[in-house]
Amino acid sequence: MTPKRSLFFVFIVLFVSIPLLAHGLGHFNNKGDGTVIDLDGKKMWQSDYTEGKAWRSAMAYCENLDLNGFDNWRLPTIDELETIVDRDKTNPSIDTRLFRSASAPYWSQSSFDDTSDEAWVVFFDSGLSGFGIKGRNHCVRCVRDLR
Repeated sequence: MTPKRSLFFVFIVLFVSIPLLAHGLGHFNNKGDGTVIDLDGKKMWQSDYTEGKAWRSAMAYCENLDLNGFDNWRLPTIDELETIVDRDKTNPSIDTRLFRSASAPYWSQSSFDDTSDEAWVVFFDSGLSGFGIKGRNHCVRCVRDLR
């Protein structure tokens, strides 16, 4: 590769990758106000998290959250929560430039079934999903739909 062509290649790589990094790797945008926007999923995420809540308390926490003038927060479904997992990372398996995170399980609103004492969680140490007993304390990150 000629020096001129190498310089052009470096310029293209920087020109394309720096804007992507600045805007949260494509479809995520950290607003810097405690929220992250997912433009693909049309969601607003709480960029921070809350520790140590049982499932029902986690549901109530999100339903009562008032963040940046928005009061329509909720606990995410398992499918929604899995969209913020970064499969290329572990401990935590999330982009920490966008989200403050613990390498711990996070609640979803998705129960195993209607009568279950278990709900789906995402383990943000590994990025895997599984079940948590609803009476145990796990981390919480709330979401709201963009309108």
